Amino acid sequence: MAVTQELVQQREDMEVQLSDQQAAIDGLQFQADGLLQRLSSLEILVNRINRNQEKFETYVTKLVDQMKAVLPGRLVRDSGLNGNVQYQDMPRDCAEVYTGGNQTSGVYTVRPHGQQTDMPHSGQVAPFSVYCRVRHRRGWTVIQRRQDGSVNFSRPWTDYKNGFGDLGGEFWLGNDKIHAITAQKNYTLRIEMSDWEGNKAYAEYDHFSIDNEWQGYRLRVSGYSGSAGESMYANHDAAFSTRDKGSENQGWVDCPKEMKGGWWYTQCGDSNLNGLYLSEMKGGWWYTQCGDSNLNGLYHRQGEHEARADGVFWWWWKRDWYSLKSVEMAVFPHFYPLF
Repeated sequence: MAVTQELVQQREDMEVQLSDQQAAIDGLQFQADGLLQRLSSLEILVNRINRNQEKFETYVTKLVDQMKAVLPGRLVRDSGLNGNVQYQDMPRDCAEVYTGGNQTSGVYTVRPHGQQTDMPHSGQVAPFSVYCRVRHRRGWTVIQRRQDGSVNFSRPWTDYKNGFGDLGGEFWLGNDKIHAITAQKNYTLRIEMSDWEGNKAYAEYDHFSIDNEWQGYRLRVSGYSGSAGESMYANHDAAFSTRDKGSENQGWVDCPKEMKGGWWYTQCGDSNLNGLYLSEMKGGWWYTQCGDSNLNGLYHRQGEHEARADGVFWWWWKRDWYSLKSVEMAVFPHFYPLF
């Protein structure tokens, strides 16, 4: 009897142990099932990450290609108008100088894409120095500046063709260089000016370019906005004239001689920014019958002067008997992303 009870007790103990082990097995199975579910979720997540990574790599590749198009290469700094430099690929204008990381106004070297002239086999444009004006998250290429009369603007055709002056002060960039820049794409022209009383004004044109020398550096300008008034409207399609070339096309009056400067003249016109500064210094511009503008004319310190239309003037702001204190002309691609 005692033996039977002992066997019964052992059986009950074994059943309890078996039940406990089964419970443990069930718990492990539950954990295993949970791990399998998590593993499946992780596999789905990994696949999603891989797909996103592929999309990201594709996006980065496209972005790099776009940036390469905007930033064609490294730039080289220089300090002169005609400096000789060793170069690889360089920015085409100051807009690309700015997007390349140089966001301080100063002198840089650029190389516009294209040929030196529109004639066949004329060779690629050589690099040259420009002054870049940083304004409103943009790099503007300055093509002309008058501010103190330190540079003589009484120059012949060749000087206006090649450029003259000091990029850090007064200068004319050069018609060949202006053509090389503006022939690449559509450019905006901005002209900022000030008078002797401390007032400032500006004129901006959505479309600006000049033709090559064979075409007389003919002016293409339109789309005015600003506070200075429209004083270049009549100059559109005018050829550039200086004291020694182009004035024969002005008809009854020699505009470069009469207005003491060179410009795009149409009947002498409404502006002149390349002429005399204080002491009978002259200048050059694009002229068609003398025209409505010349940003290179006479420069008189006191603003008003006796002779009309021979100073640095902008008719629709200060008329032609008032010579401005300063003026700066700069260009920027009309359609260009801001960074």
